[in-house]
Amino acid sequence: MRIAPVVKVLEDKYLTTRCNSCFNLVDSSKKVCSDCKRAIFCDECSLSPNFTSIHKTECLILKQLFSNPNFIISDSRDIRLLIRLALLKKGEITEHQVNGVPVVQDTLSSAMALSTHPSKIDKLQIQSFQMAAYNTLKLLGDNPEKMPQFVSDLVTLQSGFLSNAHEISSVLYPSDLWGIGLFPTGAIFNHCCEPNAAFSVDRYGALCFHSLRVIKAGNEALAQYIDVFPPKQERQHQLKQTYFFDCKCTRCSSPHGDGNLLSFIGKNMEECLKIEDEGYRIYDSAQDCEDNQKAINEIERGIKMITGTLHPHNFLFACFYRLIIGLAIKENDWKRCTKYIPLLLEVYYGLFGEGEKSMVIGAEIGRRLFQLWQAWKKLGDVENANKTAIEATKVLKIVLGPDHYLLSIFRLQIE
Repeated sequence: MRIAPVVKVLEDKYLTTRCNSCFNLVDSSKKVCSDCKRAIFCDECSLSPNFTSIHKTECLILKQLFSNPNFIISDSRDIRLLIRLALLKKGEITEHQVNGVPVVQDTLSSAMALSTHPSKIDKLQIQSFQMAAYNTLKLLGDNPEKMPQFVSDLVTLQSGFLSNAHEISSVLYPSDLWGIGLFPTGAIFNHCCEPNAAFSVDRYGALCFHSLRVIKAGNEALAQYIDVFPPKQERQHQLKQTYFFDCKCTRCSSPHGDGNLLSFIGKNMEECLKIEDEGYRIYDSAQDCEDNQKAINEIERGIKMITGTLHPHNFLFACFYRLIIGLAIKENDWKRCTKYIPLLLEVYYGLFGEGEKSMVIGAEIGRRLFQLWQAWKKLGDVENANKTAIEATKVLKIVLGPDHYLLSIFRLQIE
């Protein structure tokens, strides 16, 4: 399933480097909008009447907004989003369109119908939504006092964004957030901590859902709203805080749903708990450390300390591995990457199993295989790079679909 957003906006840091429509990187030779100086389009999108008309309408407003000395330039995403929603509601721009293969075209009315959980949203948050709606209408030259229903609808849309918006980023670099979008059809997918479907964003900015395994007729397609690898308590907390529900999926209901994420192999429980606590203290300290090499040394000390006491598939091992891999990449320490990425994958496979079962976190596995492939390439090990490319291709074909543009990277490597 391929879904076009009702509306989407870039993060501020990408306003002049990524296309304002499809979010793809734009050639540095392209010039930003000469009026607002806050938008740029790729060749393909610049020829689309839909995209250019949207920006033509909002351009003057953005110019006025960014010229205000009291406005914080680095934090305009939410107000730009609200401007587009208000223009949509007024009928001055149309829903976002995408190119390519057939697509579900969501509408503003479908966005208005999304669950908003008004009773669970903090009153101060609602007040800030109302203030934002008022300010947006003033920017558009309207009198919000005479438009109470319009203000109420903008508050409803903002509330819907809290628990229904999709973050837009590369599956290979999820922490590098490009922007956010509202895809009402995508929001109707329920969450499961053992999902049978996954979503990604294609080169045109559409949200694409793919099945991770065979879904029999009559069975529900289920996606994941959060990282489903952590233990139940952490998953439940995050879902409750962000999406306002208690997960009762099969995994959360099973006494064995967390596998060995919280297991020890040491015999003295008191000593095991003491070592685990010290391990988390070291982990927190390494996270806060500004010296990458010092942090790496601390992490390796922590790994050595918990080895033999915590189960090899304990969640803390994964926390250490994830952190040290990120730091090693920053330090171009590719040899260390080839040591710890396979260890992290072992923890994943230990919880979910290998093959089809591991596709529950297929995007994360594909991401780590991509990092491992990069490491082998940097080290000049062609044989291991090719083996990893083949393995990564198998995973990402399932997670992203066989035609996703990122797969071309590995096809070229294998050829």
